[in-house]
Amino acid sequence: MTDPQHPTNVTSRESVMLRRRLRPRYPLKMRIMFGVALCAALYACGLDDTVIEMEGPGDASGSGVGDASIDASTNDASRDGATSLDGSTGLSDSGTPADGYEKALTIHSANVTATLTDFPVWIQLSDADLAAHAAANGSDIYFTDNAGAPLAYEIQHWISAGGHLEAWVKVPSVSNAADTTIYIRYGKSGGPAANSAAVFSANFVSVWHLEAPAGASFPDALGAHNGTPVNISSNPTTTAQLGSGVAFDGGTGEITFTNALSGNTASTISLWVSQGTTTDNDALVVLGNGTAEQSRWLHSVFTPNPSTVTPTNVAIGFYNDDWSNPESSIDIIGAGWTSLVWVYDGVNASTLYKNGAFADGPHAATGTVNTQGTTGYLGNAPAAYGTNMGAHATIDEVRIANVVRTLPWIAAEYANQKSPTAFYAVAAEQAAP
Repeated sequence: MTDPQHPTNVTSRESVMLRRRLRPRYPLKMRIMFGVALCAALYACGLDDTVIEMEGPGDASGSGVGDASIDASTNDASRDGATSLDGSTGLSDSGTPADGYEKALTIHSANVTATLTDFPVWIQLSDADLAAHAAANGSDIYFTDNAGAPLAYEIQHWISAGGHLEAWVKVPSVSNAADTTIYIRYGKSGGPAANSAAVFSANFVSVWHLEAPAGASFPDALGAHNGTPVNISSNPTTTAQLGSGVAFDGGTGEITFTNALSGNTASTISLWVSQGTTTDNDALVVLGNGTAEQSRWLHSVFTPNPSTVTPTNVAIGFYNDDWSNPESSIDIIGAGWTSLVWVYDGVNASTLYKNGAFADGPHAATGTVNTQGTTGYLGNAPAAYGTNMGAHATIDEVRIANVVRTLPWIAAEYANQKSPTAFYAVAAEQAAP
C-alpha cells in the first residue's frame, strides 16, 4: 500500500490535489506583503515587464475580487478603484513636485556694510526655469526666508515668455557678517498674496515705481498718495533703470500727489534720473508751497551765484533758501542713469548722495524749515517757484521717507538697484520642501 506521506504512485491530478492539501496556507495579508517584496526585488534587478498576481480571498486562482497587481515595467502600484501614486519621488502624476519648485537667492554680505532691517530688495530675473514651471499669470510666485516663512513681496512686472520677473521683497535682516539667503517659490498655487505696502513698511511714506501707461494714475506702493498725470498727453512711460519710468520733455507735464511731509520732519527723498541737456531750472521732486521755507524741492539744474558759474549743479532747498553745492559741483547732464538721495536731518542740515556715495554736505538752512502745503509734484513745479521749471529728464523710482537714511542703507540700495545680479546669486532649481 502506498505511503500517504510519499504518494509516488498517484495520478497527476491526484498528485496536484494532494500537494494543494499539504501546502501551507498563509494568511492573505502575509501573501500580499510577500508579493510586494518580491516585486520590489525584481524591479531592483531590472526585470522589466514582470507582472505578479496575488490571490484574493475566495478564489484560489487569484482572479477574485480584491486582487492587487504590481507591474514592474511601469513601477505603478494600483488597487481596484484607487488613484495611481508614486511615493518614491514625491512627484505628482504629471511629474511636478507636489510643493512646486524653488531657487535660493543669496545676498552677498560683501555688498552690505552694516546690518539692514526690513530692507526692500529689488529682484530682476530672466529665468528659463520660471518660464517653464511658473503659472502664465505669475500667480504662484512668492518668496520665503531661509526657514520657509513667507516674506512680503510685490511683483512689479512679469512676462511668462522668457520668465522675466521684476519684484520687490522685504528681507527682515540683511547682514554684512554672513550671506543672507531667501527663496523664490513657484509652480504650486495657493501661496501668500502680494502686499506692496508691507514691503515698504520701513518709514516710507510714498513710493512710486512709475510703471503706469498713458492716462492712468501712478500708484503709490503704500496705497496712500497715488500720482495723477497732468498735461501728459502722449505715453510718458519708457524703459528706465528699474523697469519703466516717466520721460518729461521740459514742458508743463507733471505728476501731482498729496504731500505727506510737514513742518521740520526729517526726510529722505530719492530717485533715479537720466538728465538731458538743459539750461533751465529742472524740478524733479517738489513738496509744499512756493513760499520761503515752506517747501522741499530737488532740482537737477540750478544757477548758483555768481551767475557766471556754469549751471551744472544739483540743487536742494526749502524755497528761497537753497543749497546748490558750489563747493563740489555735481553735474549729471548726459551722465545716464544716476541715483540721487537727499537726506534732511530734521534740524536744519542737508546731505546729498550720488550713486550710493557721499557727494556733499551737510549744509544748514539759513532760516527755519517749516514745510507746508498739501500738494507735491514730480517733473515740474507751479508758477510760484519760477518759470521754466519743467524737467528735461526721465525719472524712475521716486521715494519719500520720514526718517534719516544712513549711508550703509543708501549704498546697499544703489548696489542692489544698479546691478541686481551682482547683489545676489541665483542657485539651481530644486523641488520645494
